[in-house]
Amino acid sequence: MRFFGIVQDAAKKLGKVFFLWTEENNPLMTDELDGGDLSGWLVDAADAERFDTIWRESIDDIPDELDDTFCFAKWSMDDSGGIRIRFE
Repeated sequence: MRFFGIVQDAAKKLGKVFFLWTEENNPLMTDELDGGDLSGWLVDAADAERFDTIWRESIDDIPDELDDTFCFAKWSMDDSGGIRIRFE
């Protein structure tokens, strides 16, 4: 869960919340972290409660108006060994 916390921290810096769909590829495995590139929805914090309700009820029924919030959270390691997340 620590890796997902890093993803959420990166989203929060953008005023967003990330809702996970699935892990994609690019695995990250260290003694401290286990994760990988993720796909999901990067939703404005103001819309997060509404989106959470929809997402929990039926992930297959995400409204079309939120299609453009679907993205990939890709990780990379910086020169100091820290993990960076970018949303594409």
